[in-house]
Amino acid sequence: MKILVLGDDFQGPHGVVNYTRPLAERLARSGLEVHYFYSGSQFLAYDLLLFPRLKRFVREGIHFYKIINSPIYAQIPGSPEADLFNPTIERMLASVLSSVKPDLVYIDSLLGLPSRSLEVIGVRSVPIVMTHHVYRLFCQKGVFYSNEEEFCGGPTDPDRCARCYREVDARKYILAAQLRSTAPSRVLVDKAAVPAARALRGVRDWARNKLSGSTSRLAWRPDGTEQERSAGLKERLVRRLRLNVEYLNAYVSVNICVSTDVKENLSRLGVEPRSLLVQHIGSAVAERFRPKRHALDPGQIVIGNIGGINPYKGTHVLIEALRLLADRPNWKALIYGRTIDTYQARLERIFSDPRIAYKGPYRFEDIDSIVDTIDIMVLPSTCNDTAPQTIFESLSGSVPVVASRIGGFPDFIRHGENGLLFEPGDPRDLAEKLRKVLEEPSLIRAMEQRIRQPKTLSENTEELRALFTDLVTKRRRGGR
Repeated sequence: MKILVLGDDFQGPHGVVNYTRPLAERLARSGLEVHYFYSGSQFLAYDLLLFPRLKRFVREGIHFYKIINSPIYAQIPGSPEADLFNPTIERMLASVLSSVKPDLVYIDSLLGLPSRSLEVIGVRSVPIVMTHHVYRLFCQKGVFYSNEEEFCGGPTDPDRCARCYREVDARKYILAAQLRSTAPSRVLVDKAAVPAARALRGVRDWARNKLSGSTSRLAWRPDGTEQERSAGLKERLVRRLRLNVEYLNAYVSVNICVSTDVKENLSRLGVEPRSLLVQHIGSAVAERFRPKRHALDPGQIVIGNIGGINPYKGTHVLIEALRLLADRPNWKALIYGRTIDTYQARLERIFSDPRIAYKGPYRFEDIDSIVDTIDIMVLPSTCNDTAPQTIFESLSGSVPVVASRIGGFPDFIRHGENGLLFEPGDPRDLAEKLRKVLEEPSLIRAMEQRIRQPKTLSENTEELRALFTDLVTKRRRGGR
């Protein structure tokens, strides 16, 4: 069986790609012929040849098709239409489909790819299976989280969405990325093009000066009054949502929901229930399920937090809770992940204590050793995280999890059994849960012993293979 996978760039150190990368490798090792189509814009695969093109290569038995100089800037699409349609990328995808002739297309992510890819595939009557890890088809942010740092419930109010949306000219970000690529260590162009790239360095330096300090706040909008622009933006956001739901209903055979909450949200937003399947993803880390590696010290409970340090991951909620626990002497906190200076400064204004250590970014290879130093993990997301890998990374090291009662967390954290749940965004409730285990450390040990191995990637691979085989068989027999 030949499958074409659409997904994220494998360079990513965290998040969904820690599922996608090993999954694609397992599928290839299981005997499937795996082809992988993705945008390089996520990690700035731009150069001064300017025109979009495909880079083809084979690695770990997988045939890759990487878009260089993508016209869609993955992290900041710029407008509601930017990741809806793109004839250039659609032609590239059509070319790959024609040459590969896959039996099935599996979509793990459309980051940096147009939604109309679903139509490009679907009109060929190729079955599509799509896993929904984030909500990017419904909101370009990927999470239902407003600029006011509140869970918003998704695109149900066009007025609110228009107030939250920031429209920019993404072409300027792309130009900046192309200019940065002329640095000697970043040149991506063929050797024959290097002299031309060097000759353009003067242009690069001039343009950098022009763009310096402005690219993070570019505000590009159509002509007209503010009221006209707002009304026009609302209509465009409503259209984007409508078209994406229509694409899903018309062309996707199975929409895999990684948690019950995802299924409820997709159904609420108009995706046909008949196509929705709740299937918990597996984890490569779960293959290394192990008992706790160190003895619990009741005099110093190690509270951990891994993932990202940002508002929608709720790091500020954890810091507020620790401030409320300042009177308790028997804890220290280790916080891992990438952040930005302004948010870090905000956290330190909330509560600064020598017992709190910000450990910075980490590598995927370091996860086991990090988890092995932690007694209880706190995952305080304020958005409806679907099924973050941090849950499985913690449970695979037999570390109980204290998590927000939101999104996919209740599917995996059973209150009082393998962890505790608290009200999202409520530092007092979180502090109460942590105070309970600080005062009775034996509760941590009891929860550790009740932790069961999360679903492994091997188990999930077999589930997907069975699903793929069933759909391909039905197609060959003439069914959808």
